[in-house]
Amino acid sequence: MARACTAVASGCSMLLVGFFVVSLIYKYEALTQLDSLQRVMTLEQQEKYDLNHGIFSAALTGISV
Repeated sequence: MARACTAVASGCSMLLVGFFVVSLIYKYEALTQLDSLQRVMTLEQQEKYDLNHGIFSAALTGISV
């Protein structure tokens, strides 16, 4: 019983870490998409900091399942 509880607790901890990492990436993306920040960024910077939403949505879905 103790091994099962430890495995569940470890699994939940890893899922929470993954969820928070993906959440931080979404916050980072929201910050870089602000109009005030976009105006001062060069085109190279705008291309560099443009994130693919599909990959992170898939990652978040995979972590949640």
